[in-house]
Amino acid sequence: MKQNKYFDDLKEGLTSAVEYEKGKLDLRTTKLEIPQPPPALSKKKIKILREEVLGVSQPLFARILGVSTAAVRAWEQGNKKPSGTARRLMQLFEEDPSIFQRLTGLYRVKAHN
Repeated sequence: MKQNKYFDDLKEGLTSAVEYEKGKLDLRTTKLEIPQPPPALSKKKIKILREEVLGVSQPLFARILGVSTAAVRAWEQGNKKPSGTARRLMQLFEEDPSIFQRLTGLYRVKAHN
């Protein structure tokens, strides 16, 4: 039965935790460095990234980021701020435009200095 499997998995996990605390069990651990939140982007920086670095229109940029064209327009006019997810993607595109190229298949991205 499924319910017994969940119980067995839970029991096994708790038993392992107790054994670890007693020093009788070594567990594999992974240390992760949590990145800082994505940087804030000014309306000017968003527009420069879209036009000069990536060389795409507002509708195409919006589609790639999974937002509406109205959202991109509002960001560039300073009326709204992009979400953390959109800011993180724009950060990646700015740091390495080849990510944008691989994602979209567009190879007209301008060199980033």
